[in-house]
Amino acid sequence: MITGLLDGVHDRSGALVLHGAAGVGKSALIAVAAELAADRGMLVLSTAGVQSEMNLSFAALHQLLRPVLAQAENLPPSQRAAIPSPFAMSDDVVPDLFLIALATLELLSDAASRSPVVLIASDRDQPGGRVSARTQPGDRDAARRAR
Repeated sequence: MITGLLDGVHDRSGALVLHGAAGVGKSALIAVAAELAADRGMLVLSTAGVQSEMNLSFAALHQLLRPVLAQAENLPPSQRAAIPSPFAMSDDVVPDLFLIALATLELLSDAASRSPVVLIASDRDQPGGRVSARTQPGDRDAARRAR
């Protein structure tokens, strides 16, 4: 199932959601998926929900986007300005959530234009935590449609 999802990423987007009791191997499966994706030349972006960061609004998003944040310099000015403050990289007021979301989408779309992107999100610190992965095809339009 994992290899089929990864092998088809150039043709379509997809999602895989793993859920189950603690200790059944969800984290091991997602680690294998990340390794397989990286071996195929895909950009793997991941984030993990950590209970101690629960009150930090953008901690998981910052962790997810950290590898592509340097590309924020290529964003339109209003989107570029939206990036630093939610990640405590400036003292500016956190901008409209729409601008943060739009900047995030553009960063992911830009990354996906160069290679397929695999997004991994885990709430492994939560009881009964779920792990999910989403892939996006390499072209910008398809990446925008991937949900």
